[in-house]
Amino acid sequence: MQREKPLLKIDGLTVTFDTSEGVVHAVDDVSFEIDRGEIVGLVGESGCGKSVTALSILRLLPVPPARISGRSIRFKDRDLLQLSEDEMRTLRGRSISMVFQDPMTSLNPVFKIGFQIREMIQTHFPDMDKTAVEERAIELLRRVRIPSPESRMAAYPHQLSGGLRQRVMIAMALACDPELMIADEPTTALDVTIQAQILELVQELQNDLGMSVLLITHDLGIVAQTTQRIVVMYAGKVVERAETAAIFKSPCHPYTQGLLRSLPGRYVEIEGKRTLPSIPGMVPSLIELPRGCSFRDRCDQAFERCEQAMPPLMPCGEADHFVRCWRYAEKEH
Repeated sequence: MQREKPLLKIDGLTVTFDTSEGVVHAVDDVSFEIDRGEIVGLVGESGCGKSVTALSILRLLPVPPARISGRSIRFKDRDLLQLSEDEMRTLRGRSISMVFQDPMTSLNPVFKIGFQIREMIQTHFPDMDKTAVEERAIELLRRVRIPSPESRMAAYPHQLSGGLRQRVMIAMALACDPELMIADEPTTALDVTIQAQILELVQELQNDLGMSVLLITHDLGIVAQTTQRIVVMYAGKVVERAETAAIFKSPCHPYTQGLLRSLPGRYVEIEGKRTLPSIPGMVPSLIELPRGCSFRDRCDQAFERCEQAMPPLMPCGEADHFVRCWRYAEKEH
């Protein structure tokens, strides 16, 4: 059976920033796909290029200092890198929406919640009458489980809790029934209970609406029960991608293995004391990346070839499981 075309296909995305200290290689040759109705997790520690990748999809990075290149970012049959700014403005929010990382800074503090949701709807549906817009806005708040949605329309962002503000951001992202929603760290700064509620809400909405979701996080525990596939990034590159079950069952890259060992509840005994495992060292500077594999200085499995060149993505284990590690090239030969 022939596989259906992916909804989004990123091919060789590269993003650099010109700074006073030099050129920052934020994203380097990143490629992955998102199928229709699928939740894909984009995972990695802070500074690995996750948010830059997401902002590049919607072309929201300031150019300059940013420079975006790559073979293509195809959304259905359109290459987003080739669209005009007017075409992108029409697409943003309507076909692809985004839930930004911090709702307190993403929502305008001087406008009421209702005004901001109505503005989103009216931007893309200018012919909709005021009554219908109001009803749509209230229904969106009800859909994301905000209690007393009619009264919340008159609230300012600072009058809502962090969890309710995040729900408002999700409601705005759903305003135009997008085909793809990008959720950038949607549970940041929320307590564990609220995190679980937000993730459950994202899953429920994805099932009900049939949309695709790109879920960006630094926490592998968050994507374990939420996603169908995971893309792991390190220092601007994809180092592993596979189905979620394969990542947790047989992680191939030493960095992915380190992330899984660092999950809460997985302790080791050191000098008679229980301690949480960690990955030693620091992420290299994206201005002066080391020769070879950028993870080699933190890797306990590195060998001579790791210093010579950056490995390409290569098959690892099951079908559609790829890793950027020379150990698997050695196994093939």
